Amino acid sequence: MDNCSEKGKLNVSIEFLGATNGIVTGSANLVTITRGDTVRKVLVDYGWFQGDDDYMNEDRVINPDEIDCVLLTHAHLDHCGGVPLLFKTIDDNIPFTGKIYGSRETLDQAVHILRDSAKVNENRLKGYKGCYEKTKHTLMKDREKAEREVAKPKDIAAIDSAVDSIEEEEQSIFYSIEDVEEAIRHFYPIDFTKGAGSIQEITLFEGIDAKFIPTSHINGSTMIELRAYYGSENYTIVFSGDIGNENTILYKKMRFPTNYSADCVVLESLHGVERPIESLQESTIILKKILKQAAKKQKSVIISAFSLDRSAGIIKILNDFMDQGLFLQCFIDSPLTEKELNCYINSYKDGTSAWFNYNQGFPFKTERFHVITTYQEHLLAAKYKGPNIFITSSCMGFGGRVLDYFEQHIQDEDSIFIFPGFLPQECPSKTLLEAEQGEIVELNGRLYKKHCKTIQLHGFSSHGYYPDKLKVLDAYPNVSTVFLNHGDDESVFTLSEFLSDKLEAEVIIPEYEDCYRLF
Repeated sequence: MDNCSEKGKLNVSIEFLGATNGIVTGSANLVTITRGDTVRKVLVDYGWFQGDDDYMNEDRVINPDEIDCVLLTHAHLDHCGGVPLLFKTIDDNIPFTGKIYGSRETLDQAVHILRDSAKVNENRLKGYKGCYEKTKHTLMKDREKAEREVAKPKDIAAIDSAVDSIEEEEQSIFYSIEDVEEAIRHFYPIDFTKGAGSIQEITLFEGIDAKFIPTSHINGSTMIELRAYYGSENYTIVFSGDIGNENTILYKKMRFPTNYSADCVVLESLHGVERPIESLQESTIILKKILKQAAKKQKSVIISAFSLDRSAGIIKILNDFMDQGLFLQCFIDSPLTEKELNCYINSYKDGTSAWFNYNQGFPFKTERFHVITTYQEHLLAAKYKGPNIFITSSCMGFGGRVLDYFEQHIQDEDSIFIFPGFLPQECPSKTLLEAEQGEIVELNGRLYKKHCKTIQLHGFSSHGYYPDKLKVLDAYPNVSTVFLNHGDDESVFTLSEFLSDKLEAEVIIPEYEDCYRLF
């Protein structure tokens, strides 16, 4: 396959700018479409690198004024969290001026996700600035000393260079709430409700269309078919986004229409060729048993979920348990969860959602939950002893309110941490999960002696497994190329081997910043 595009009637190329090289976050796919003398650049997802890879956010390679539009598959931070960078003025860059497309549900949720991310970024920047000021102070003292001792000019120049570098770093880290608000002003929601149907197709530019197809990953999530055509020539790329499970807590089973004219699929690879370790039903039974025992033995249960979607599903299940007679004292301790839950309620309530399964009653009741609003309430609640159930966010354990629960409960044998769904390797929650009882663990620079119990409930993963990936590929029987992204090294390579044996298509594992000419 040729690298990047040449001039011609119709040329299509793709550049991979995230979620590659065994990294499961930071999704960004830049598609360049040349139709005669007209060139359009379409960015499909622009996500945030998370965890140990978040340093990669400091040097994104996208030039905003070259992008014509952005398409978002869903509202998870690793798919939409980089969008405000398009509006951050750096050097002589001209900010993005186009439209950002996604389902109405995706964009409604992204508003809260991005505002929360900006708040985290700004707090982080304050911490960096404190460190930089100390370093600058030390350097300036060194400079004064060097001048007094008639140091060599090159030594003073080196100190000046270090100070300049620090000052530049202060100005360039991440984005602000103003950048987020500017991004929101460019949101262009696609409405799936009011009888509009379960698939929506729009024209982006002359000769370039995008089709949004609902998936069961989270509320509002879609696959995107991007089609370019010019005269008799046409080419279609499919972006799977994150693939959902067929069997979910909240969503209907999705049916993907067959598209025989699709040429290429960019396929999410999380879970690789794994089959589910346990089903949703099995995880639900295990959770109920844990909660019964916790209530009986006066234990605290901390359910560390993702504020977007996973918490909503857990709330639905806990409501079911309470309807069945299990008495539980439950707390919702995540402001972002509360905001996102309102988005879910708004998209659910008119009965026309393309995503929700309406055969199970209203799933988002919070009347029997204690909703913690202020940070002071949170600090008090984190110290409560059982029997209590806490739903908090930041499942991976890098930040957020779960850190205070780590502080209060990891060393308590009467506490249980539950992690519903997938955890990436090397995240703090995974480290805690895999530690033995009595083992010293280091999480986010703090040391703890593990006495709590930890449980992972695999059936709550919002990501599909191997059969779900095949279901997506079955909808595109004539593709000639499959790119694999969003998976750790083992998942990507094993999936590549399996698909290479199964498909006639060429299966490619792209590297970061790899560019391919497709047509």
